[in-house]
Amino acid sequence: MPARKTAPKTTTKKTTPRKPAARKTPTPKPAAAAPVKTPAAPGGFINKELMEKAIALRQEGKTMKQIGDALNVKATAYLAKKIKAQYGNDALSRG
Repeated sequence: MPARKTAPKTTTKKTTPRKPAARKTPTPKPAAAAPVKTPAAPGGFINKELMEKAIALRQEGKTMKQIGDALNVKATAYLAKKIKAQYGNDALSRG
């Protein structure tokens, strides 16, 4: 009978158990200060008059970039979004 083949023995690294982490002592929290009243946030820089001016300029055939320049509004996409939400999708259609 032939000799039985054995798998090579592997050596495993012995690990030492880890020490538990040192616990930190809790720091006392400072006393809560009275809440500061902040003024109410403004309604936003897009108001009804601005939207109506933008709609009027759009009906004259101006682009949103031209309208933004005329009304000093950099966020023309936000202006268009607010107009569509307030007046509907066809409010900015060209006249």
